[in-house]
Amino acid sequence: MFTKSINIDIFSTLILLLALLNLMLFLICSLGRSENPAPGQLLYASTFDTNNRQWSEMQGAASTQFADSAMYISIDASNRAAYSALEWEFSDVDVRVNVQWLNVPDQDSQIEVKFRYQDPENYYVLKINSRGAYRVELVRSGHPPDILSDWQISPYILTAQNQIDQSFSEGKLVLGANTRKPGLKVGFDNVLVYGPR
Repeated sequence: MFTKSINIDIFSTLILLLALLNLMLFLICSLGRSENPAPGQLLYASTFDTNNRQWSEMQGAASTQFADSAMYISIDASNRAAYSALEWEFSDVDVRVNVQWLNVPDQDSQIEVKFRYQDPENYYVLKINSRGAYRVELVRSGHPPDILSDWQISPYILTAQNQIDQSFSEGKLVLGANTRKPGLKVGFDNVLVYGPR
């Protein structure tokens, strides 16, 4: 009986330590935001373990869901998209995020990282399709996108760098997905935002 009590106390202590670590990361990120961050300075971090209220949610045939320490986007309708916007705003940043394709109905399915997001009609977007190609677009006033970098295949998508104009100097970070056929499901985890290098 004494052994069970010790195991429960260790488990409770570990849970408390993890919660405190997550709170510390949140506070550090909240206090560390600045207009001109140092290169490589951590500005935001999320593992989707807790405190997911900073991200918007969608319900229905195109939805976002937080579960198992990840954010999942599921699309069960044709020609649909689903997104989750972080409530914070950033200007020039480096973003790292782990993405896992869980179900891909066709090769045209895409994940999207929108940045300097103003509203649904004004933003930049990095699109990555299920074949590993990426593209960068600028959407202004809801008009068809300006293509800043057309589809390119890269085994190292995370190292692709493109210079962008200054149409929007800052905005929100939005993670999303879109597909032409129903059945797309992707997971996002470990979102890290750094000052630009």
